[in-house]
Amino acid sequence: MPDLPEYWTEKDKQNAELAQTYGDLSVVAQGVAVRIPQPLVMVCGPISTGGLGSIEQNMVRFRKMIDFVKSLGENVFDQLPFEPYLWRIIRGPNDHGGFHLLEDFYQPLFERYFSGLYFIPDWESSAGTCWERGMAILLKKKIRDLQVYSG
Repeated sequence: MPDLPEYWTEKDKQNAELAQTYGDLSVVAQGVAVRIPQPLVMVCGPISTGGLGSIEQNMVRFRKMIDFVKSLGENVFDQLPFEPYLWRIIRGPNDHGGFHLLEDFYQPLFERYFSGLYFIPDWESSAGTCWERGMAILLKKKIRDLQVYSG
């Protein structure tokens, strides 16, 4: 059996596999978030649009940036293990387009768990990351721009 992502339980994995909506998956994410020491931050940046031009390249950079922020001593919520489940929902009947994913999956996390957000360089190229930035401002979360990326 492959290792579970950090702070995940076997029940989290099962519930993520059963999740039918972004809200269902957000409940799983909130269960993970509550196990991570506070204060808790998240890295934001392009994945499906913008950035380096492909999901694959953006994901590699995202992983490096999460690891970098962790190396600074921050407690980081790692959203990357949720990506396969998010993509399954995106491709299914319960995706309603627009900012539905952001509002139903990420917004509850932003409101309840994150004290700050780190933004990957060229975050402005992603509509989703622009939404995240706006939500961070609205909720008065600490914003830090990552200036350096060593490929």
